Amino acid sequence: MELTWKQFQEAVRLRLEDDGKPHLKPQFRDLHDIGKRIREVDDTLFVVRNTLKGRFEVHCLLHKPNTFAWIVPWQVLDGRVIEKARENRMERGGNPFLEVMRHNEEVERRAERDKRRLLNDAAREAHSAFRKLAYDPG
Repeated sequence: MELTWKQFQEAVRLRLEDDGKPHLKPQFRDLHDIGKRIREVDDTLFVVRNTLKGRFEVHCLLHKPNTFAWIVPWQVLDGRVIEKARENRMERGGNPFLEVMRHNEEVERRAERDKRRLLNDAAREAHSAFRKLAYDPG
């Protein structure tokens, strides 16, 4: 998709307008020029500010039915966004689904750890109560 910068900006505006997404504000000009530099990674990517959710997001013109690609995990646009875009590119060996799978595995590990802690705490409390009964039948 070879578009000039101005053609690209217009394509993004039209796509967001057609999708009925007035809360998504394209970020074409920012301090570190991330809105323009992200196209070096993939010329269909663009950055928006989601005013409903108060966050930055990366979107892709090729995605259907909406353009959403991923959430920028930082409150500022800087070089980390470009690095994350490179990681997410499948052609570079990155797999966006792999990141989701890793996150889900971490969530499952935390849930399992929390469950073990809860059971361990309950067992200690029960043990304490039984010890009291054994020594003080009352």
